[in-house]
Amino acid sequence: MRNVLCLTGDHQSFGNHPTAKNVHDLDSVQLIQMLKKLREEQTFQCGDKVKGVSPRFFIGAASNPFGDPFEFRPFRLAKKAAAGAISSRPS
Repeated sequence: MRNVLCLTGDHQSFGNHPTAKNVHDLDSVQLIQMLKKLREEQTFQCGDKVKGVSPRFFIGAASNPFGDPFEFRPFRLAKKAAAGAISSRPS
């Protein structure tokens, strides 16, 4: 795997599966943080170390500048960047 795009996703009411359930384990910022730790510290979220080859991938994220509330969007993008989404893949 070379690239991982981290998205929170749309609410299930926008889809065509009316019986789908919410999953709130991680949002996109938390997923970015988890993947950065996995990539840079070779550590899983539970604290266990990765055995074997260390993961090397680019962590990507998306931002919707037109999403409501508009005032919140720059802060959310900054959180994603600080979490590790806008950093280069290790060589």
